Amino acid sequence: MKLATPDKMKKWEKEIFSRYDIPSFLFMEQAGHSLFSFILEKLKLEKYKKIAVVTGKGNNGGDGIVCARYLKEAGYDVTVFALFDEFPKSKDAFLNFKFYKDTHGKVFYVNPSNLEEFTSYLSQYALIVDAILGIGVKRGIEGFYRDVIEILNRKNIPILSVDAPSGIDLFSGRILNVSIKADYTITFALPKIGLYVYPGRYFAGKIMVEPVGFPQFEIEKFPTNDFLIDREMVLSIYPLRLPWGHKGTFGKVLTLSGSKGFTGASYLTSMAVLKAGAGLSYLALPEGLEQEVKSLTPEVITYSLIQKDGHIAYAAYDDIIKLIEGIDALALGPGMGKAEGVKRLVTELIQVLDKPFVLDADAINVLEGEPDIFKQVKTPFVMTPHPGEMGRLLGLPASEVDENRVDIAREFSLKYKDLVLVLKGATTIVAKDGVLYYNETGNSGMATAGSGDVLTGIISAFLGRGVPPLESAILGVYIHGLTGDMAVSYKGESGLLATDLLAYLPYVLKDIEEEVK
Repeated sequence: MKLATPDKMKKWEKEIFSRYDIPSFLFMEQAGHSLFSFILEKLKLEKYKKIAVVTGKGNNGGDGIVCARYLKEAGYDVTVFALFDEFPKSKDAFLNFKFYKDTHGKVFYVNPSNLEEFTSYLSQYALIVDAILGIGVKRGIEGFYRDVIEILNRKNIPILSVDAPSGIDLFSGRILNVSIKADYTITFALPKIGLYVYPGRYFAGKIMVEPVGFPQFEIEKFPTNDFLIDREMVLSIYPLRLPWGHKGTFGKVLTLSGSKGFTGASYLTSMAVLKAGAGLSYLALPEGLEQEVKSLTPEVITYSLIQKDGHIAYAAYDDIIKLIEGIDALALGPGMGKAEGVKRLVTELIQVLDKPFVLDADAINVLEGEPDIFKQVKTPFVMTPHPGEMGRLLGLPASEVDENRVDIAREFSLKYKDLVLVLKGATTIVAKDGVLYYNETGNSGMATAGSGDVLTGIISAFLGRGVPPLESAILGVYIHGLTGDMAVSYKGESGLLATDLLAYLPYVLKDIEEEVK
């Protein structure tokens, strides 16, 4: 599904209005009516219950005013709480407000001097319609508007937001000091990025998209570099298993992983490779550690490599090259540690590899401050950092990466052409050549040790099956998150383990495969 930025959305709307010579007033009417229909048909709010429509002075407020007019005409007890003096500034909103007032609609003008009275009045209402701020707001919210938003959130009354909760930066999902915590958000024509990136996603509640009269074929032509990874996308790229296939058909994947005390990562990755459908899973790790994994999973074929101080030694380089010759894809990094030999090994390997690979965990950490090494990579690959690993690579705090994940992912993917970036976190982003894909599955229970190792194994399995890197990453993050969602539905978030992801993964794949067939 396409996602829009506010600037692209406004430009597109303007072009549509001009091309078809349609007054924008008409689309405000459609938007307001869609809000009214949702309240009437989906919320099924009884007519004796009171509805508060809190409106700003722009077009967003105008949408709310139209909704209020329809509610009034349908017999609801509705009040427009106006956050402006006398009339809104937008021309379309002005006309609708005048129409609403002239038909004896109730209005309460809210200002800094009567906030206490406003707070008291709100207690009588069963629903609040948030029509305060439009989609293009980027500056921090302070003063009067901040006070109003905080009052609305404190009332513990269900809130329906118009296009977006007031206070979300729809370019990034950031909160502009304060935001409405909506129960429902009805967004128009196309969903906006900030509604699907945390923390904005949390504040948006249940999101519904209404076309409000825009032609469907125009929506389909909307130019964007941002997409939501949804079920439809996943089903369109999921590889079917050939009934006559054999182990080699479904891919041979090598996991290069592990160090003393960190064989768990090796187990999780190599086992996820098999659970995600690869035909053969090989694991190469430091000598003396292979039995720790072998005792857990006889299905994984293990190789012992020369070690130094519990890490894979650089002296193992030639043996690794020989192993790679017989495989289809490589998972590189989980649990390897950051020894100097590991750094040298990773640095040289990624420059000579001719097989698709996933770069994860310590294979990213050892490249701290040296992202330009990726310009020397000769084959497309997937990199899966969390914000901390991405921050170390770029010399930035993890918090800065998390706060600016959209911009960082886009810029990084434009700079390094053969790379598919999977920036993990709340709303994992897959990025390639400046085009971003936002994952909607997953939950906070997956913030647990080893969860990322399972993701690496899933993506590697798809690479081994011949799925291109971008599609492998998209499938991997969606399926990984969906597996976490299934596990949480049975176990809850607090006690979720990475091994639970391994247990539920086959059931998620079964559901998808049945739907694809």
